[in-house]
Amino acid sequence: MRQNRSQWCRAGRPRNKTITEYMSYKAAKRDFRRAHRKAASEHMRQLNREIDESAEMNTNDFWKQVNTRRTTYNYNKSTSGIKFGESVYRDQKAITEQWGFYFERLYSPSYSEHFDGKWREHVSQNVGQLREALIPDSNATVMPEDIERCIRSCPK
Repeated sequence: MRQNRSQWCRAGRPRNKTITEYMSYKAAKRDFRRAHRKAASEHMRQLNREIDESAEMNTNDFWKQVNTRRTTYNYNKSTSGIKFGESVYRDQKAITEQWGFYFERLYSPSYSEHFDGKWREHVSQNVGQLREALIPDSNATVMPEDIERCIRSCPK
C-alpha cells in the first residue's frame, strides 16, 4: 500500500477514476482495510475464546484476563461492561452473578419445538443405558491432585 500511495503522491494526488495510480492506490487501501478487519476480528475471537475457556476452568484466570483486556484496550469504566439480556453489567460481583445464571440456564433441561426429537430420544436412550451400567464404588477416592493433573492435560 505504501508503494501505491507514494506513486499516487508523485503523480500529483489525482482523484480521477481513470488514473491508474489513483485506482491502484484505492484498491491497495481497500485490500489493506479488509485484511486489517479480518485480523482484528480473528484477534478478538481468540481473546474471547481464551476468556470463555478460563471462565469455565478458573475464575481467577478469567478475571485476570478480563482486567488485562480492559487496560490493554483503553477500558473506560463508564461505557464498558458485559451485556446479559437487555442489561449491561459493569461490576465484578454482578458479572459473576450473571455468568452463574447463564450457566444455570445452559445446563438446565429445556425443550424447544425446533429440537430434533429423534436425536433427543437417541441421547436419552444412551444416557439411560450408561446409568444402568454404572456401578458406584464407595471405596473410590478422587484426590485434588488427580483432578488438577487431568485439567492440565486438557488442551488449552
